[in-house]
Amino acid sequence: MLKKKAENVVFKCAVHLLEDLNVVEYEYLETHKGNYIIDQLCHQLKIREKYYFGMRYVDSGTQRQWLDLEKLITKQCKDVNPLIFSFRVKYYPADPFHLSTNARILLFKQLKRDLNHGRLYCSNDEFITLGALIVQEELGDYDGKLHSANYVSTFRVSIRQTDAIEKKIMNKYKGRKPGQEPSAVIDEFLEIARNLEAYGIEPHYVKDHHGNQLYIGVNYMGISAFISGKRSQLYRWNEIRKLNFEGRMFIVHSVYTNASRELKKYTVGFKCISSATCRYLWKYAVEHMLFFTLSDCRSNCKKYGGGIFFGGTKFKYTGRTEREILSDDISTSNLIFETNEDMKKANSVPTTPSSPKEDLCHISKVYLFAIFYVLPTKAL
Repeated sequence: MLKKKAENVVFKCAVHLLEDLNVVEYEYLETHKGNYIIDQLCHQLKIREKYYFGMRYVDSGTQRQWLDLEKLITKQCKDVNPLIFSFRVKYYPADPFHLSTNARILLFKQLKRDLNHGRLYCSNDEFITLGALIVQEELGDYDGKLHSANYVSTFRVSIRQTDAIEKKIMNKYKGRKPGQEPSAVIDEFLEIARNLEAYGIEPHYVKDHHGNQLYIGVNYMGISAFISGKRSQLYRWNEIRKLNFEGRMFIVHSVYTNASRELKKYTVGFKCISSATCRYLWKYAVEHMLFFTLSDCRSNCKKYGGGIFFGGTKFKYTGRTEREILSDDISTSNLIFETNEDMKKANSVPTTPSSPKEDLCHISKVYLFAIFYVLPTKAL
């Protein structure tokens, strides 16, 4: 006798928006993929550039993860209860001004979070200017009758906030040009933020081959190494040939041009806190490399191996690349709230770096030699 098929089980999750106090709840079925939730959320927020954003969660092993939009939610988030997502910017664009108004506002909120948590590192002068812009966007023009006390103390601009800095922010805000629209203030903030070295950087704490503590980050430019908040090395995407990991070691294979204009190979390794964080960093870096360099991910290889031995971890890259998002021939079926005005692209969008075609599809190649920390062909 055939058993009656069980009815679909309804699962629930909570999504924290960029303001942590704002939480929305969604229901989903076992057959639903990550796209299901983010599509609903982007529809609600009227965001058409969904591929710049992502849903972050903490898995059962306490490792941060990004929800894969093309995989089943139940398989990715197994044994995670309660299931709580954080809606965040995943790919920070080189030029924020091609984004629609709603997406640009969300990027502004994300950057305020980054500044508040110390991820958006900047000088004191830059911090004071950014702080004054945050205050102006929130309060409007300075008014001596309304803004007489230490009102800046009610703003959590950053963990670096002190009484002395708050006074400087108030003086800066007082001298701001009146009559600016909030959108103009936000754009001024974005213009400063996008030129900072730490723009779009999620810090991953590692050790170099000398055992020195530092952190590395990934953004539209490439992979950067930071010491005390200052960038010490930048591996640009067009210089990187392969990315691998083995155990706790994250390995970057790149090239550089020496004084004789000869192309030299350079391999560097960074020791992560754990193998789980290393695997997360590797996938995060490969996803960024492909998002910002490929013209069309469908015309390139899609599976990328991580480990040097035994094939390592593999994942399938899905979703659109930035060039596809910016192209004029984007299918209307993949956009939300498209209008003729929305489809107009800014002429100021810079060309993103591209990786050599002959090397990009070899990210998944398995190496037959062991690498420990770094091959000393170039000083870090």
